[in-house]
Amino acid sequence: MTDPAAGLDPGSLRGLSEDALDERLRAFANEHGAGALPALSGLAESSADRSVRRAAKRALYRLGQCTFEAHVLMAWADAGASPEDPRWRQALTLADRWPVPEFPVRGPDIMALGDLKGPVIGDILRELEQGWIGGGFAEDREQLLAKAAKLASKAG
Repeated sequence: MTDPAAGLDPGSLRGLSEDALDERLRAFANEHGAGALPALSGLAESSADRSVRRAAKRALYRLGQCTFEAHVLMAWADAGASPEDPRWRQALTLADRWPVPEFPVRGPDIMALGDLKGPVIGDILRELEQGWIGGGFAEDREQLLAKAAKLASKAG
């Protein structure tokens, strides 16, 4: 295992595509455990970097507000930054500025599309949610249900 402090320096995050950034954060978290997720020093150092902010929103969605904020506080302390550092304060208040959306599709929605079995329903939900997250949470329920209908017709 590599040293967590060396795993994701802010400079290494700049310029990565959003997918590459997500993969880097995911690999880092897998190697270093939940205590290192999501290596938020990159968020504070790269606050003007849109892809880092989007990755932080994805982390907030996956972790929930309380866990996300705990990770920000741990990363802030690890960074040795001042308690008054505005970049870290901005990172800490992301959930106040960006309400975490709720995935608008559920299992019964998929079941209504045809005679589908449990694993297929789960596969469709996972694919829809991953696309929704990757797209910045932009698709609404109707758009997701239209995609679900296409996926269900292929699976059925």
